[in-house]
This record gives sequence, C-alpha cells and structure tokens, in this order.
Amino acid sequence: MHMTATKVKFLDDVKIELTFRNGTIVRYDMAVMFSVYPQLEELRRNRELFIRGRLDPGGYGIVWNDELGFDTTGIYECGEVVGHEEAEKNR
Repeated sequence: MHMTATKVKFLDDVKIELTFRNGTIVRYDMAVMFSVYPQLEELRRNRELFIRGRLDPGGYGIVWNDELGFDTTGIYECGEVVGHEEAEKNR
C-alpha cells in the first residue's frame, strides 16, 4: 500500500518531516540511505538543492531534480512518528 504525503518540511542536515493523508507526521533522516543510494549524498553537499525539494503531484515521492527523488512510503514505514494531525477530508 502506498502512503501519500500532503506536506514536506526540510529540517537540519538532511532530515525530512512529512505529513501523510492519514494525519501521521513522520521524521526521517535521509543519511541512512546514503550507503544504499550514494547519489543522495548530493543532498548533504548542496543545502540549496535539499531545501528546494517538493512533493510530486500525487504525494507519492519527494523530488529534488530529474535524477534525485525518494518514495514517501519508505519514509512512512521506516521513519519516526513524531505527531498526528486531523486527516484531510475528501481525499
């Protein structure tokens, strides 16, 4: 099952906080994926690139450019739940 996000915040270093449609707020440190996807290290080297990321139109991923992106379901499954807000209605 794909978990779709409605909001993304870019925190210190390469940490991300996503709010999902079900209201769950999850924090994730992208650095844990550097050994699996070394190209993601560019996000640490280039802070401007990191903070310019955005959710794709469906909320299924975070996109930085044509070569860098990451699935939101992985963040939902492996991140740290840090809060909950009322789920969006009619989505």
